[in-house]
Amino acid sequence: MVLGFGALLWRWREIPTEPGDEPFFSRTVFFVVAIAALLGTAATVLVGTSAPLITRLATKTSQVGPSFYNRVILPIGIVLATLLGTVPFLQWKGTSKDFRKRLLLAGGLAIAAGVVSLVAGAHGILYVMFLLASLFAFFSNLLKTWDEVRQRRFRAAGGYLAHVGLGLMLAGIIISSAYDRSEKVTLALNQSRQVMGYTLTFKGVDKPTPTAREAMLIEVKDKNGSTYVARPRMFRNEKTNQMVANPDVHVQLTHDVYVSPIEFDPGRLPEHGDTLDIGKGQTGKIGPLEITFDGFEMAGKHSETGKVTIGARLTVKGRGQTQTVIPAMHAAGPGEFTAVPVEILGFKGATVALNGVNANTGHVRLSVTGFGGGGVAKSAVLHQGNALTYKSVTLTFDDFDLSDFDPEANKINIGAVLKITGGQKPGEITPRFHGGEGGPRYEDAEIPGLPGVKVRTGKMDPNEKTVEIQVLDPDAPADQGEPMRFSVDVTVKPMIGLLWSGLVVLLAGGIMAVIRRGDEFSTAIAAQSGSSA
Repeated sequence: MVLGFGALLWRWREIPTEPGDEPFFSRTVFFVVAIAALLGTAATVLVGTSAPLITRLATKTSQVGPSFYNRVILPIGIVLATLLGTVPFLQWKGTSKDFRKRLLLAGGLAIAAGVVSLVAGAHGILYVMFLLASLFAFFSNLLKTWDEVRQRRFRAAGGYLAHVGLGLMLAGIIISSAYDRSEKVTLALNQSRQVMGYTLTFKGVDKPTPTAREAMLIEVKDKNGSTYVARPRMFRNEKTNQMVANPDVHVQLTHDVYVSPIEFDPGRLPEHGDTLDIGKGQTGKIGPLEITFDGFEMAGKHSETGKVTIGARLTVKGRGQTQTVIPAMHAAGPGEFTAVPVEILGFKGATVALNGVNANTGHVRLSVTGFGGGGVAKSAVLHQGNALTYKSVTLTFDDFDLSDFDPEANKINIGAVLKITGGQKPGEITPRFHGGEGGPRYEDAEIPGLPGVKVRTGKMDPNEKTVEIQVLDPDAPADQGEPMRFSVDVTVKPMIGLLWSGLVVLLAGGIMAVIRRGDEFSTAIAAQSGSSA
């Protein structure tokens, strides 16, 4: 709008007033229409932004949406684009017949292009009218630019060329914003989804170096089989601590495809048996074992996607013996790792697997099998007094045990007291969660009368008196983990290239016009200096 007003008021002073001229508008009419459009736009923005204050006086506070601005500003934009199309006729000095011929030619070209747009799917009366006015501005200024070039008045063509670019920009803005299509979709790792004629497959996360920003890899295939990899990024700004999302833009001749990140869920690897989260130098206990994390073992190069191995060097003590084991995760693809369990010697069926790495805190997450536990057979969130029944045994949540809970001493230890009824041995058990300096650790409790079956606490809320109870049974199906997921907003913007092409043409024409005005100013100064001398 600002560019349109500037162009119109610049040309207003050039409207001819000589008796032999045949201007399309008089100075007064042209000036009044342009100023009215300017005031209308300013009033619309003022009313729209002040809506919360105005509505507060009458009813509850509310605000206007984009539809309000579209309904009010679009008619003003149509007037401005039409006036911009009249710019080449402001200095018309030919006959009325030539004048009408030139006007009909520009209008005919605009209508022809508009018909093509309608066939391509343009709709909405105001949008179509704005598009026609923009095309009229483009063709009328293009014809005038060609006239100036044909008569070798290249410097005089700069202003009209700038208006050609502005007409292109207006057409690109209305087409790309009014007729764009958008759809949100959540993609699981290595699974494909159909979105607006495209097949999207999430291939994982690419982080070529430890300091590089992560890029999510999205394979995009169109209906013709052409494929490219989109690389949208999500990262946290270290200075502002705000999440930053950078979309991937794929430029094509007739449209651009935007893949914008919304949310990223890293998922989790499958967990079997008991879990342990410890940092470097820390020791955790599972069954008869004491496991100390000594440090990371790295193999492969970060730049070679799919050839990275991350290992955790562990010292395992139990039953009078000490051994070193190195469970590892191998990269099977970008952002996709496979955990390889290793045996713990001296303990039949016991293994330890590296299921997760937190590079920021230096922690590792381990899964240890062979000491009870197993898959999650049943789970429930219990309020105080609620019960869960498994294999004729009823577990009733009685209260929390906070006897060893002291946050100031970095002891985040919470137990959930469960009353046991039914089965062969009624009583009470207390599974516990240990946090604080040693990292999160679960102390599972065995259910009397059910050999090998244990109870683990999940999420707990002492204020609401709720706890998540998980029953772990060796015979339950193995945990499958959760796949990595990435939510994106896919937007197709048609003909947005017109906007950028128009901007380049506008800048080129503006530079030519400025050079011309500079030369005229220098000539005028020189002539004035000569006459004064």
